[in-house]
Amino acid sequence: KINFIENDVFSYLRTLKELELESNLLKKISNAIFSYLDKLESLNLNHNKIIEIESMAFEKLTSLKRLNLGFNKIRILDENLFENLKNLEQLEINNN
Repeated sequence: KINFIENDVFSYLRTLKELELESNLLKKISNAIFSYLDKLESLNLNHNKIIEIESMAFEKLTSLKRLNLGFNKIRILDENLFENLKNLEQLEINNN
């Protein structure tokens, strides 16, 4: 199970459309993790241990349509966290 993601780990996957990171041990989503994934349409982070999502973590995900943050330990979300997600159609944030 994954418990940490390096900031540039996705730098060579710039055309990636779907990313499944469910059922891992991630605790924090930093600002730079997804910064190379502007073509990403679906991101699944459910069933992790996420406590913190930095305020600009999703800033570059301008093509994102589906985001699943369910079944984590999120208590606070920055008011601007989803600001750049203009194409977002589905947001799941249940059971936090």
